[in-house]
Amino acid sequence: MRVVTKLARMEFTIGGLAREGDDLVITSGGDERAMKVKAYIQPGDVIAFLRVALRPAIIRYVFGLPLLLWRRRQGAQGSHSTDRRAGWRRR
Repeated sequence: MRVVTKLARMEFTIGGLAREGDDLVITSGGDERAMKVKAYIQPGDVIAFLRVALRPAIIRYVFGLPLLLWRRRQGAQGSHSTDRRAGWRRR
């Protein structure tokens, strides 16, 4: 996951998701040696996220992920591309 703000740019992998009281907590995992990430998500934020995530375009994207990943793998085998967006097409 990549987070870009005016103050910082950082990349981290999601290592865990747990409940602490009324909040959800996302913790980083993987190779984040410089800074561990712990993000607290309040119930209102979860509702706002679900309102956005349950839109038809996002649901189609989630169900299309296997095909997207397969296309990227096929393209990487043929061209050895390092571009993360290789295989994406504009709609």
